[in-house]
Formats: sequence, structure tokens, C-alpha cells
Amino acid sequence: MLKLVKTSSRKAGLPPGSPVFIGERVTEKFGLNMVDYDAESLSVSTPVRLDEFRLLKETPSNTWIRVHGLHDAEAVDRFCLEFGLH
Repeated sequence: MLKLVKTSSRKAGLPPGSPVFIGERVTEKFGLNMVDYDAESLSVSTPVRLDEFRLLKETPSNTWIRVHGLHDAEAVDRFCLEFGLH
């Protein structure tokens, strides 16, 4: 006979869009890589602080940001709040 097992979500009770990592815990540190480009230039860098990204908001170039360490929900949340991402 089959038994139904009810499991509760780790996200239960949180507002929609709350960053909660539900995968395997790993030890990779949170980090960002940035590719900033336009028709004339290309720049690849690994900024250390979030305030380095703030400068990009005012540039007309395109920026591609790669996030490493998504398991660090607090760091991802700070980054998303800073840039209005959800």
C-alpha cells in the first residue's frame, strides 16, 4: 500500500520572490564576473565590491553579470536589492 508523505517547503511562509536556495549546500564562495560592452569596446572584469557595479548603472554600454555561488542567499538578495532584480 502506498503511503503519502507530506513535506513542507523551506520557502513556506515567505513572501513571493524571496531568495531561498533549495539545492545542495556547497562551499563555493559568492562571486561576480562582469562583461561590459558596446560597439567599440569590450571589458571583462571581476569586481570585488557591489559599489563597483553601481557605476555601471550610469553607463550607456551593455553589461552581462555572471553570478557564482547562488547558494549564498543573503549575498544574492543584497545584489538583487541593489539592482532592482527579482
